[in-house]
Amino acid sequence: MTPKEKVEMFLKLDIEDTEKFPLCFHNFEDRATMKQIEKVKTFDKISLDDLIIEILYLLKRFGSENTVTNVLETGMFKYRSALDIWRHVIYFQKNHTLLDVMDTIYKNSDKLYGQYCTDVSRRVFMKKDVGQNHLGVELTGEHDEFGLLFFEWNNINEE
Repeated sequence: MTPKEKVEMFLKLDIEDTEKFPLCFHNFEDRATMKQIEKVKTFDKISLDDLIIEILYLLKRFGSENTVTNVLETGMFKYRSALDIWRHVIYFQKNHTLLDVMDTIYKNSDKLYGQYCTDVSRRVFMKKDVGQNHLGVELTGEHDEFGLLFFEWNNINEE
């Protein structure tokens, strides 16, 4: 089975229906600065690379809220899985797939921290801060939730 087929199988079999709903920033309207509000208004027009980095930046200050159930799924300043990042992406730009997001995360790995979280059994990411340089996304030989090694995310949508 190809890496792309493994991800497609995961989406069909291993996630709940509520995990397919878009995520928004929890309490954004109440707690965001004017600069943040103005920036978010442009998210439907920016590149996927920039959108993912901007989302991960804002997730340091805001939690992830399910747009259908209104449940806070993850608090602020937490690492996020590719699935969660994709769910934030489709809130702003509905045309992207999880495979697009995985490939973009791989291509921007120098801007991210990454690790395998045993609590949720998923590979998770956070935006690096300028000048910080500790945990990188080049992980050990740990297989992720899709049964893939991280290098297999490269060009995953081009198979």
